[in-house]
Amino acid sequence: EALRKVDNDELLSIPFFYEPLFNLIMAGLVSKLEEFLKDRLELEVYASNDSLYKYAIAYIELITKKHKKHKDCCKEWKKAIDAHNTIKIQKLVDNSLDRHIYHNVDMITFYLSRISSIELNEVANYDKIKDLIQLRHRIIHPTKDELCIPIYSVREACSYSFQFIKNVESKFILSGRQ
Repeated sequence: EALRKVDNDELLSIPFFYEPLFNLIMAGLVSKLEEFLKDRLELEVYASNDSLYKYAIAYIELITKKHKKHKDCCKEWKKAIDAHNTIKIQKLVDNSLDRHIYHNVDMITFYLSRISSIELNEVANYDKIKDLIQLRHRIIHPTKDELCIPIYSVREACSYSFQFIKNVESKFILSGRQ
């Protein structure tokens, strides 16, 4: 609400005052967006044993595709899947979900498409969300380049994020998911 009322005569119109505040708001907003993606993925993974197995199979596929040298770690996963050992699979899944980096939207999209057949990359503002996540990375891990986020970017980010979450949830609800 305060961002909507910034006037040229206020302190928030001076870069010295608004830069750290807007960076903090932007980083917090994107962190919450990542938390939403984490919660959505976990909700889908734990929806059923079938979902656990789909995630496990997708995990193996992603690991072997991206990291050819990590094929040994997938042996344990394959063994649990072949034995239909749901308890073991759940432990492996729990471990992997704790280690994911949730700002990798493409990875989350991959898993959700394999588990629930919902494509996040078809949701409005998907590319804008990816850009926001990159911007957050630049804020948290600054380089030599100055990063000045104007107020309209913060407003846009709020709008894109809320709309993205709403659209994602609508897609899941329309498909009969939780």
